[in-house]
Amino acid sequence: MNIDLAMQSFQTNGFHTCQNFLTQDQLQTTRSNVAEVLASLHKSCDLEWIQHIHTLPEGQWLHHLAVTTASPVAAHLLQDPNPILYSSQIAVRLPSAISIASTPWHQDGAGAGVCTFWIALDRIDSTNGGLQVMPGKHMEGSLPLKQITEEKDLDNAINMASHNVYEVVTNKSNIFKYRLRAGGAGVHHDSLPHCAGANRSNKPRRVIILRYMKSDTKPAVGQFKHYRTGEMINRTYTEGSN
Repeated sequence: MNIDLAMQSFQTNGFHTCQNFLTQDQLQTTRSNVAEVLASLHKSCDLEWIQHIHTLPEGQWLHHLAVTTASPVAAHLLQDPNPILYSSQIAVRLPSAISIASTPWHQDGAGAGVCTFWIALDRIDSTNGGLQVMPGKHMEGSLPLKQITEEKDLDNAINMASHNVYEVVTNKSNIFKYRLRAGGAGVHHDSLPHCAGANRSNKPRRVIILRYMKSDTKPAVGQFKHYRTGEMINRTYTEGSN
């Protein structure tokens, strides 16, 4: 990823995309590692929320991937030499014949000093749950909360409660839809409204999500579900290139 170009786009548009974020070797190795995770996934774990594997001994492959690819870019975008990798996530969105899951418009904690990497392990576009963003909208800060009035929206709102669900006025002219090759990635600002639709293809859509915050920000204390055992364990945090 061209770091200077990424910085310019991140500041102006609130996001930047790159078609060759991972090398072919990195892509194949990462796909293999993700396949191993999925093969041993506990039945209580959500395929879209396989979290914090980079903090586990068996997840050092993900920590290494973050250090070699995302951390240097995050340091530049956040203007912090040691940003905290506070969250990693494997998100598999199944075909709509199996699941109609979608992600509503939201922000990742406006003004929190966070950047989020969305790394594609498969070809991504709007037909299989690719990310959609509103360029420049990060300049407006925190958007008003949406009032949920229909029961069909309630589960999605509860699931996204940590980020909030926002009332976002959209039209075709103010939405950019990610189109990424396998191995491509996008990075977006915490105030940028974004969403992702259902996967209408006939194959699963696999992405890795890495979230960084500035080193002077105190991460929230919490727990996550171990992908193999289903047990809740305490979260730990990793600074930039360590």
